[in-house]
Amino acid sequence: MIKVIFIKKEKCKSTYAYNFIEISGHASHNSNISLPCAAVSFLIQSVSGFLQLHNIEACQDDGDTCSFNLDKLKQFDPDLLDYFVFSLKLIARDFPDDINIIC
Repeated sequence: MIKVIFIKKEKCKSTYAYNFIEISGHASHNSNISLPCAAVSFLIQSVSGFLQLHNIEACQDDGDTCSFNLDKLKQFDPDLLDYFVFSLKLIARDFPDDINIIC
């Protein structure tokens, strides 16, 4: 199961409700269920890569967990932040057995 955890750091002042998203895990190894992993991976890589083109490092990946700094994403483009969060929720809606969003 893919876990998407929204984290609020008390010491950070953010105009958005959460400061970070941590994404970890993998959907079922059933070959029919690789779509949610591919969708989440594509979303992370495309948004992270786009930000890197603008010299913004908002994503850290240690091999097990990918952590996205939502404050940096919002400072760059609030619409991109909305798109990122909306897309994660949409994937979770379509694959509820494979993606768990924790707020």
